Amino acid sequence: MTFPSPVGGASLPGDFVPSVLFAVLYGCLLPVMIWRTLKRRLRIFMLLASTLFTIERIVNLSLRAAQAHDFTMRHSPRIVKWMQATYTLGFFVIGMDMISLLSCLLVNTTYGTSTASQAPVVEGALHAAGSSDTTLYKEIIEMHPINEVVREGAPYVEDEPHRRVQIRRFSALCSGAFLGALAAGILGNIFYDQFLFGDETRADLVFGLRYASTAIALVPIIAAIAIVIWASTNMERISQPGSRLILSVAFCVAVVAIYRLSVMFNRTDAIDSTAPEALNSPQSKAMFYVFHILPEWIAVALLYGCNTREICGTGVLGDYRRRDAVGERARRRGPGFC
Repeated sequence: MTFPSPVGGASLPGDFVPSVLFAVLYGCLLPVMIWRTLKRRLRIFMLLASTLFTIERIVNLSLRAAQAHDFTMRHSPRIVKWMQATYTLGFFVIGMDMISLLSCLLVNTTYGTSTASQAPVVEGALHAAGSSDTTLYKEIIEMHPINEVVREGAPYVEDEPHRRVQIRRFSALCSGAFLGALAAGILGNIFYDQFLFGDETRADLVFGLRYASTAIALVPIIAAIAIVIWASTNMERISQPGSRLILSVAFCVAVVAIYRLSVMFNRTDAIDSTAPEALNSPQSKAMFYVFHILPEWIAVALLYGCNTREICGTGVLGDYRRRDAVGERARRRGPGFC
C-alpha cells in the first residue's frame, strides 16, 4: 500500500543543518517586523498574516531540526500532518497579502482630483503624519505618482470609479480563489496520515486535494503577475517600485507552487523510505529547501525589508473600502493636507 510522499520528505539527520539555518534566517526577520509595527510611519497591519507565517516557520523548522535526530518525533502522525498542512498553506498566506498590496497599488491610480483624499496612499500619509506634521505628509506624497493629482496647481484629473470597482472585484476573486485553495489544502492534510491509509481510495483523495489546492492557488498568482506586467506599462500613475516589489513576491510564491506541483505525484510505502519517490534523497531535500523554503523566506523578507507601506501606497489597513465615501462622509474625512 502506497500513499502520497510528504513534501520535503521525512526529517532525517541531513535535515538538521538546513532546518536550523532557515529557522535562524526567519528569526532574523522578527526584530524587523517588531520595529515596523512600533514605528508609526512603517506600521502595516495588513501584513499580519505574513508575520504569523514567519513565527510558524520558526516553530516548524525548529521541530524539523529536532525530528532529524528523534525517530519518535519523525514518525509522529500529529507532527507529520501539521507540517504537511503548513507547507501547503504557507505560501497561500503570502499570496493573499500580495493581492491586498496589489489592490492598493491599482486602486490608487483610479482616484481623481475630487476623490484623492480617499486614496489609500493619501490616507496612509495622513495617518503617518498625524494632525500637524505637514512636512512628513508632503514627503510621503511627493514620492508617489498621486502627487500629480494632489499637488498645488495640478491639472484637474477625472475620477474613475468604474475601474476602481473592477479592481476590487478582481481582488475579491483572487482572495476567494486562495480561500478555496485553503479549504482544499486543509481537507487534504486532515486526511494525511501514513498510518491510516487503509485503502487506495483514501490515498487518492489526499493526492487529489493536495494537487487541487496548489493548482487553484497558482491561478491568482499567475493572474497577479500578468496584471502587474500590464499595469506597469499601461498605467501612467502606477508606482513602479511597488510594481517591482509585488512582481518579485509573486514570482517567489509561483516558484513554490510550481515546485509542489512537480513533486506531489510521488508516492511511497514508508515515510522514511530511501526510494527516490519518497523525496528523501539529498537531491530531493536540496530542491525542497531551494524551491520551497527559500522563496517563501525571500518573499517575506522583501515585504518587510522594503518600506512596503509607502512603495505600494497603502495605509495601515490597505484598501479596506468596498465602496467610496460620498457626500457628508467624504467631507468629514476631509482632504487632510491636500
